[in-house]
Amino acid sequence: MNNAKQLIAVCLIGMVSGFAGALIAIFMMRHDEKAPQSADVIRARQFEAVTTNGLVRARFGAKSGDDPSLELFGPDGSKRLSLVLDNVDEPLIMLRDSKENVRAVLGHVTSDTASLEDDNWALSFQVTGPDDTVADFGMVKRTAPLNYKGTAGVRKQGGQWNFLTPK
Repeated sequence: MNNAKQLIAVCLIGMVSGFAGALIAIFMMRHDEKAPQSADVIRARQFEAVTTNGLVRARFGAKSGDDPSLELFGPDGSKRLSLVLDNVDEPLIMLRDSKENVRAVLGHVTSDTASLEDDNWALSFQVTGPDDTVADFGMVKRTAPLNYKGTAGVRKQGGQWNFLTPK
């Protein structure tokens, strides 16, 4: 009879302990759910937007080194749009076709000797091949301090440019 009392006591103690543990666990889980944390700033090197199949369709982040970029991708994974900073930290938007060939560029144009003094801006249309830029519309800084000229140009088949530049 003594063994039966001990067995009942052990079963009751086990049930009470399990019940108490479950109550403590529920209290702790509900406590965590009450106060979701919101961040004012999220810091990361890169963010990606992906499809339900895991295909990357957009990427925002710091590319190699510290250069920021925003890229959009086609359904086949090819890069279609890029927003980057050039070698003097001025913006460039590049539009690409399905084969990732750059077809249009909008933004800052650096000279052969790139410097912070460059202040040329253009919209250029391109094709693939040796004479890639075929049309250009923009403004160039001619002389200091801020003497700007608008330009429009079309490249002929032989590679020679025809510019429309006011005097």
